[in-house]
Amino acid sequence: MYGITLLPAVEEPWVSTNDVLTALLWSAVVWAEDDDNFTSNTDDVSQMKFPVNIRSRWSPRLPDEYLGVAVIQAPVTSPREDLLSLSSGPLITHDTETRNGHILDLEKEKLLAKVSSSIRRALNDIDVKDIRHAIAFTAAVPDVSKISERPRNAVKITSWADQGACEAEWGDVIGRAEAVRFATFSTKVRPIVLPKINSIEGGGLEVFLSLRTKEMARFGASALVERFGCLRTSVSHECGKR
Repeated sequence: MYGITLLPAVEEPWVSTNDVLTALLWSAVVWAEDDDNFTSNTDDVSQMKFPVNIRSRWSPRLPDEYLGVAVIQAPVTSPREDLLSLSSGPLITHDTETRNGHILDLEKEKLLAKVSSSIRRALNDIDVKDIRHAIAFTAAVPDVSKISERPRNAVKITSWADQGACEAEWGDVIGRAEAVRFATFSTKVRPIVLPKINSIEGGGLEVFLSLRTKEMARFGASALVERFGCLRTSVSHECGKR
């Protein structure tokens, strides 16, 4: 990412495509859920969590036949002002596009690099020792239902992009899956990146989310969504629009 080289004393000189996609979705969701009546200040932050598979980090190595969960939620924070600014338009001016061939203005690139870098840093900061302490604490609590997740209002972004559901062969009768869909879902779901679409179907990624009607309209109007994606389907429901 070009913008990441412009950050002063950058701690994460490399970010993945998934880091960037997560940053884009985080910004678009914060933009969608932003209250017009909310008075922001420079101290306001947004909190986000994303799942991390820790099998490769665990020592000693978990056996291949272990079927238990080996996933934790990595927390990350970012100034709301940065996330809102990233989703506000325009993302690029005609002069910038023709002069540099970039898909974002320089300031937007810096913001995207900053948010993506914070996501990568949260992933790299995962410490197995801390995880062991958390497991020991949980095991010592008589009633685990008393343990509550904090913060409750954190944005949660999940990626199933590499699950390979659309590449698996399910036999002559079923064949391959064309896409992954939800039979049921709760009223509000923050972004879930669905498994990659089979290359035969054109490839690409689909993102599932469920927001209130007004929020969905704002999500679709986000400069990031307009630039890099589109709303393919929406289902009206008495609780809102999906």
